[in-house]
Amino acid sequence: GNTATGEATLQLTFTGGEGEPVVESASVPPIEPGASTSVPFRELAVTPGVFYELLLELDPEGPDLYQEDNRYSTGFAVNEATPTTDTTSSA
Repeated sequence: GNTATGEATLQLTFTGGEGEPVVESASVPPIEPGASTSVPFRELAVTPGVFYELLLELDPEGPDLYQEDNRYSTGFAVNEATPTTDTTSSA
């Protein structure tokens, strides 16, 4: 973004399959304009052949006139495992 934030909260919502959505929150330290940071969340279990959606929403403290960039979502499917063949030969 182009506006400094104070401490913020990042909410992760993970949906897919037949289970209940997983919702977690984490604190984000202040972010300066043009800067970035990483926020770790725990590993989430997935199943091959299932479509998932990941939604991230940042709730910053302080002025933020452009809130549209505080939300990100993506969907993805987990592929079945692909068998591998060892093509190296020992001569």
